[in-house]
Amino acid sequence: MTPAITETRLIRWSLTATAILFLVMFVVMPLLSVFVEALRQGFGAYLEGVLEPDAIAAVKLTLLVAAISVPLNLLFGLMAAWAIAKFDFPARACSSPWSTFPSPSLPSSAG
Repeated sequence: MTPAITETRLIRWSLTATAILFLVMFVVMPLLSVFVEALRQGFGAYLEGVLEPDAIAAVKLTLLVAAISVPLNLLFGLMAAWAIAKFDFPARACSSPWSTFPSPSLPSSAG
């Protein structure tokens, strides 16, 4: 019986440290920067900016686009997955890798 973990402890720790470093650099630091800049003039100024009509309209538009695009992505993704899994067609080898790429109609990009 072979052991489940074959990497040395050093490799496991360095891979974990690398993953945590990337998480901090690409998620935590940008979020922290956004909150620091948003609250630079105080919480009252932040609330005043968030409650402006343009900001409220932007949030409503984002929620509307998300409510439309997420179900459509689900529907078309399920249809594509079913077609790729069920049928054998000439372009199947090309279409399968492309189905794993993010869709350009994600709510974050459309909203």
